[in-house]
Amino acid sequence: MIEEGLVSIIILSYKNLEGIFDTLNSVMKQDYSLIEVIFADDGSPNFASVEDRIKTSIAGSSFKRAIVLHSTENKGTVKNVNGALKEAKGEFIKLLAAEDMLAGTSAISEYVSFVRETGSLLVFGGMVGITPEGEIRKNLVSCESNIDLLKSYDVKKQRDRLFARNYLPAPAAFFRREVFSQYGLFDEDIRLIEDYPYWIMLSNNGVKFGYLDKTEAIARLSGVSSAGTYSEMFMQDMMVIYRKYIFPYDQRYGVFQKPYNCLKRMGLRFYMEKARLPKYKGARRIVYYLLYWPFIMYTGWINWKNARKNR
Repeated sequence: MIEEGLVSIIILSYKNLEGIFDTLNSVMKQDYSLIEVIFADDGSPNFASVEDRIKTSIAGSSFKRAIVLHSTENKGTVKNVNGALKEAKGEFIKLLAAEDMLAGTSAISEYVSFVRETGSLLVFGGMVGITPEGEIRKNLVSCESNIDLLKSYDVKKQRDRLFARNYLPAPAAFFRREVFSQYGLFDEDIRLIEDYPYWIMLSNNGVKFGYLDKTEAIARLSGVSSAGTYSEMFMQDMMVIYRKYIFPYDQRYGVFQKPYNCLKRMGLRFYMEKARLPKYKGARRIVYYLLYWPFIMYTGWINWKNARKNR
């Protein structure tokens, strides 16, 4: 049974177990009283070493409910979060990866007030990032910071921009539970990336997102996509996303759509080969640089430009 007013905060972990406590502390500081916390660990081999600490940490908390879930095998982010969602009782849902944090003490109360005022099924707040070296990053490739621009988008513009890239940050997302009842859980054909295809699917179904012009999340830039380096498994997921959610629907370029799609496929192959590059030696590495030098230069320029903004 769904409990009115309750916020289910799901903390997802895999190996980065020490980060759980930074995330948990940020939740404990919230001024919103109706919170349940669900820890969902995706098969971390040393989870037993922190399980008692987690239970001790929440023993004296004011949470309405707290449960700890641990899979004996690594199933992937998508199945892990879907399993936790099935346990959640809240009217509202907030997902946080271990290490990511809520900003300030009123993030949850501000999210809830905004959702109630606007009726939005899905809301995005602002987000900043923290590098492993402790440096703050306000300009993130995966996070559009111009809230006024986002508010101006209709659903078509929202979807068309998502076809280009994922510009909406999962750590800053806040859900009304109803969205999962209406549109289902995350796509388990994909292993690691729960958010991007879900944003596209909702957009295809005419769901317009809400935007809260406050920084509500702090993301550690060391995750699957936030660190800016992509694994082979991540790129396999991206290829599924393009095949299922983007290529069949993207019509932004009319008669030039096929050449554009061809270019995007080349870009996907570039990132896949970049993920495999540490395995390559000698001639194979030379071939990589010869084939993909335009992509190498372009992505290098984007990274340089973004680093300059942050400076």
